[in-house]
Amino acid sequence: MKGEKLEDHAGFNLLSGPITPHVVIPTTAGTGSEVTYAAIIKDHEQKRKLLFADNYLFPNVAILDPYMTIGLPRLMTAATGMDALSHCVEAIHSRQSEPVADALALHGIRMIREYLPRAVENGGDIIARGQMLIAACIAGAAFSNAQVGMVHALAHSIGAKFGVPHGIANSILLPHCILYNLDACLDRYSQIAQAMGKDVRGMEPLKAAEQAASTIWEFTKAIGMPQTLREVNVEEPGLEQCANDALMDGSIVYNPKLVFDPEEILKVYKNAF
Repeated sequence: MKGEKLEDHAGFNLLSGPITPHVVIPTTAGTGSEVTYAAIIKDHEQKRKLLFADNYLFPNVAILDPYMTIGLPRLMTAATGMDALSHCVEAIHSRQSEPVADALALHGIRMIREYLPRAVENGGDIIARGQMLIAACIAGAAFSNAQVGMVHALAHSIGAKFGVPHGIANSILLPHCILYNLDACLDRYSQIAQAMGKDVRGMEPLKAAEQAASTIWEFTKAIGMPQTLREVNVEEPGLEQCANDALMDGSIVYNPKLVFDPEEILKVYKNAF
């Protein structure tokens, strides 16, 4: 990278060569950034989030040390864990999904289901903290290959405009986006429901798929996550602008249902409001 303004490098594959040696030690179990080629940086003046994606952004070394996450508050623990869960779900339903990412994402969901409640309940549980770091790393590897989708596009927009923490935004929007995409990936959502511990054997395909949304809803309630955008100080009149911004987010192109109309996004926002 040759300097210049940071925003000059926003986008895909714009770096001309390797950057400064990059060693990462995650302090939350959520983003999986230690194994991804992407970075999100907020432009506070423009109230938008800039996406940087380039193979030269992959860290040279990653160290997963659960002691670095001890002391993380309950809500931040839950929110970052839900970010990782969102990565898994979106990797599975992505238009670019593939078998290796599917395997990683489904196992990541199982780990998060088991260990996130433990980490939230007892922040000093070093086993749960360590397993959540591994789950977040697995999720990062999954979505690095398969990409994310509508959940992240919508979360980026309300995060930029209203300052909603990313994991909280993902957590609120995830079940609503699953319901929006339901008819596009019934089998995949039934697999997600099973990974979340729901027995869907014998259910009609639509009912089995719906269990992904309802089971995740119950999970978010159990770990104390906010349930509506209203609860996190999102203002309804601003949702129209957020819908327009989300449509321009690079994540939206990988959503299982193609989205061209901001009104479709606005409906999802209002359901979550």
